[in-house]
Amino acid sequence: VFRGTQFLYFLNLFSQNVAAIVTTAQATDSMIAALFGYSYALNVPHMTIESWEGCKREGCVPFRLAAPGLLLTAGYAFCFVTLGPLGFFTLQENMLAQKISFVLLVALTLQFLAYFVTSPTPSRVALVGPRPWDVVGVVIFNFAFCVTVPAWLNEKVPSVHAKKTIWAACLSSAVAYCLVGWLGGVAIARASDNVLDELTSSLAPTSVRLGGGIFAFAIIGLGVPVYCVLMRYNLRAGGLSEFWSHILAGAGPWAVSWLVYRGHGILEVLSWSGLILNAGIDFIAPMVLVLHSTSTRTNASRFRRGDSLGPHDHMRAAVLLMIVVVLVATGLVLKLYEAFNGIGGDIADQVHGDVTPDS
Repeated sequence: VFRGTQFLYFLNLFSQNVAAIVTTAQATDSMIAALFGYSYALNVPHMTIESWEGCKREGCVPFRLAAPGLLLTAGYAFCFVTLGPLGFFTLQENMLAQKISFVLLVALTLQFLAYFVTSPTPSRVALVGPRPWDVVGVVIFNFAFCVTVPAWLNEKVPSVHAKKTIWAACLSSAVAYCLVGWLGGVAIARASDNVLDELTSSLAPTSVRLGGGIFAFAIIGLGVPVYCVLMRYNLRAGGLSEFWSHILAGAGPWAVSWLVYRGHGILEVLSWSGLILNAGIDFIAPMVLVLHSTSTRTNASRFRRGDSLGPHDHMRAAVLLMIVVVLVATGLVLKLYEAFNGIGGDIADQVHGDVTPDS
């Protein structure tokens, strides 16, 4: 059980890092194209150079119409050179960068909200979007930060109140997600999977473009080293050598991420990993442990730690577990329906007009 949990925990962090790397690299490519006119990529199978002139309309995807093959883009290479080495440091050594990242997160989120409210069209946001099967997994993925809580508990000073901090983080994140999602939807007629592609393109004002680039690199990008460190700690705790822990945790995500750079690859990573890995490790397993530790059976009492569990936590955990299981099951059914009926990816793009000569 321990080894299996460690493996799933590693895959959970790995998938989050892959998503963060691709999101940052795509936004960086869009920023490069907006600043210099073009971004470039090496088509590895054909060993040819591809060029992309950036987003000329809403909903575009970087290098979408490049020749078939795996692409190593300029944005990806820049992110690897600048962010990759940080994954070999410790959490303490990354602390200053994380504090700066938080300040920028608040400031840039407010900037984006101010930009979105300048041209709102509420009718653009439909009750059900064109890819409803991805919603559950992506939402779960967005609240998967709880895998970092154990490491944070070990690092925090005793005066920091854990429950208040976690509640504040969850509630503020939920409000920010809703505001950015809805206001972004009413401001952008056809947003791509990665809305930073629009915010860093020539379609946006210079100030917003600069803010989008900083957001991608300093907020999403700086989260990559943290997950690399956590993966390395997990592998070392499991008995893996220091060398291979560094290779798998520090270099592994970068070796895999570029494989899902193109098209809707990143959305598929978010959706499937959110439903399977994040839901299981971040939500279902903790609720099962709470149910067991609050059980009235005598053999469950030894799992209790401290007095943080109240008399009503057993019922609360049962209700939350039921809600999560229903949501995950619904998301899996929708994703399987998409897979077996061929209604995702390029077909969905063509139906909604996303694949055009200027994509």
